[in-house]
Amino acid sequence: MGPQASQGLFFNTKVAKVTLVKVPDKPGIAADIFGALGARNVEVELVVNTSVEPGLADVAFVVAESTIPVVKEAMKELVRKLGGEDIKVDREVGTISIRASEAGPKVTPKQMFVALAKAGINIEMISSSLWGITCVIRQDRLEDAMKAIQED
Repeated sequence: MGPQASQGLFFNTKVAKVTLVKVPDKPGIAADIFGALGARNVEVELVVNTSVEPGLADVAFVVAESTIPVVKEAMKELVRKLGGEDIKVDREVGTISIRASEAGPKVTPKQMFVALAKAGINIEMISSSLWGITCVIRQDRLEDAMKAIQED
């Protein structure tokens, strides 16, 4: 199921999480990664960069599931060139979002996080801005997440 909305909540099951494992943690790496994706017209929904040890980082991002063949091809070449360790693709994730302009006072980030916690739903990635917040969770828990947030 692609992007769907309900009362200021949005979810998408047609996404995948890509993690570049242990790539160099230095200036210009993000430009290399996202420049390579941009050159192939791949839109990135959210990004998390985490230092895993001195000089190395894991870079995870979410893209449309349909772009995975192009992403894997581009990232395999780049990770090899950079001396990174691996590329992992997880197609069993989904995104759930609240948009400030559409959710209004009904759903706040605090309410979202509390509802997900009460439902026992782990958040794998979080992206926030002035316009809203998006969480990456297991795809099989999206329906539970929607219900939990709407009921809280």
